[in-house]
Amino acid sequence: MNTGLDRPFGGAFDSDGNLYIPSGESNSVLVFAAADLTGTGNLNLTPVRTIKGGNTGLALPAGVAFDGNGDLYVAQQIGPVEVFAAADLVGTGELDLNPLRTIIVPSTGGGQLVFDDNGNLYVGAGFSVVAFSAVDLTGTGPSTPTPLRTIVGDNTDLSLPTGLAFDGNGTLYVADIDSKSVKALTSGSLAGTGDLNLTPARTIVGSNTGLSEPFGVVFGPDGRLYVASSASDSVAAYASEDLAGTGDLNLTPARTIVGPNTGFSLPVGLVVRPDGTLYVSNNGSQSVAVFDRLAVEAFSAAPDSVTFSDQLVNTTSDGSTVTVTNNGRADLAFGAGALTLTGGDPSQFAVDADDCSNQTLTTGDTCTADVTFTPTSAGVKNAKLTFTDNAPGSPHTVALTGTGLSPAPTPPPMPTPTVTPTPTPTPTPTPTGRTKLPLDVRS
Repeated sequence: MNTGLDRPFGGAFDSDGNLYIPSGESNSVLVFAAADLTGTGNLNLTPVRTIKGGNTGLALPAGVAFDGNGDLYVAQQIGPVEVFAAADLVGTGELDLNPLRTIIVPSTGGGQLVFDDNGNLYVGAGFSVVAFSAVDLTGTGPSTPTPLRTIVGDNTDLSLPTGLAFDGNGTLYVADIDSKSVKALTSGSLAGTGDLNLTPARTIVGSNTGLSEPFGVVFGPDGRLYVASSASDSVAAYASEDLAGTGDLNLTPARTIVGPNTGFSLPVGLVVRPDGTLYVSNNGSQSVAVFDRLAVEAFSAAPDSVTFSDQLVNTTSDGSTVTVTNNGRADLAFGAGALTLTGGDPSQFAVDADDCSNQTLTTGDTCTADVTFTPTSAGVKNAKLTFTDNAPGSPHTVALTGTGLSPAPTPPPMPTPTVTPTPTPTPTPTPTGRTKLPLDVRS
């Protein structure tokens, strides 16, 4: 077998798309080139490089993750976390690398690890999860940094934490084999330091969940949580909207990948590429099963916002069309009355045509909605065209904005000017000649 896989666990992609898989029994990390991951069927790939040898310090490696610098962190079922510099991860063949640094973990356990958005490293260790501050992950050689925080205690209900994954809100999800559950710890609860005896915000547990010795966890680009159950040879996907509850959640998966066609045999590790391709490491069959992009619905609206031209009060604008496209790989479904107007001023807008409600869009299909603006008073008006559907992130909204204008005031009527009659001139008499007066001559 060219792959060299021997008890593979969870993997990670580097920035170039190369896949790193820890191989537990061979004490190595196998690297498969991005260019080789495009085929179909059974791929008996030869690793482009293998990190292996006495210098590496690897002993039953089980988890890998990259930090922001491209350095590779390898957690182990027994032993410390070994870190390999990005600059050393460029060779081919078997590389007996010296670690850049070695992080001594207080106890051994599931051997899984993950970074939060601040660069802090979380490691499953025994009955706890240990977090190391990013500022303590900069040295070289062996070190025993004091944990930034340790999630431990009766309230945590952790018995053997394995898979670790953060959602988009910074909530940490921890798969726990012994309790057959996945526990969620919110970002707010993870702000403390020292030993934190945290009560999970929610725990996915119960007969409906289908969980059986859950190991690997990962979030897909659709926001769903994927959990590999090693005992039932299955991967369950939980809808993002179902992960908002608190307490014990006996959730039914949105879908479950299971059956003889999957090729699953003790699935333990999950990794998802940005395009949605799911890689499942099978500890029992020494293989990695690949699912070419997860079948998910994807809602896309164009335009994603509508700004109407200024409109006179109590008049109606021309219609503006919003086109919805299903860019996913599963049907996008709208129920009756799926379109509503919400937000601050919904009464100022109207849906004149709705081609989406009661429709199901297959991949690439579209539907449309026409919206108009009728302001009843002057000023800026805002609302949202809201679509309720079965895609992750529902309900989806398109912002609507318009400005109502008061009509120009009617000028008061101009007064009718009074015409002053032109006075009739007094006629001037015409002289008829001179009158001679008698001359009085006195002597």
